[in-house]
Amino acid sequence: MKDSWTANQLKFMEWLSLPRYDRLPPTQEMFAESIGTTNLTLWRWKKLLGFQEAVNALARATIGTKLPEVYGALLREAEKGSYQHIKLVLELSGDYVETQRQEITGKNGESLATKPDFSGLTTEQLDALIALAIARSQDRTSAA
Repeated sequence: MKDSWTANQLKFMEWLSLPRYDRLPPTQEMFAESIGTTNLTLWRWKKLLGFQEAVNALARATIGTKLPEVYGALLREAEKGSYQHIKLVLELSGDYVETQRQEITGKNGESLATKPDFSGLTTEQLDALIALAIARSQDRTSAA
């Protein structure tokens, strides 16, 4: 892994760490021209040991600055009733951990034990659990 990068390599890493629609200039060829190099040079830089890892680290750092907006969008969709978003809110808040139902049977096929699931909860209980998770997530988001 390379310890020091040139100024142009760092610029290229930053450019690559952005989503494609946020990159200016919009193409790699145009970027190469903007820093006075060629597309072939950029291709070679991408092959350097540690280069892609450095790009990924920059991209991960960017995610941290966007989390409040991401959590807000997640909560808005959950409040609209989207099952996937509700589930994710509950998972993030720690109020839901997916479990698999396993039935243990004896030699004669009779059930010996089962793991609990949410199938016994009423709609009101599930709604209360969802509301609690959303409130906790909003508290965490506003505290951040």
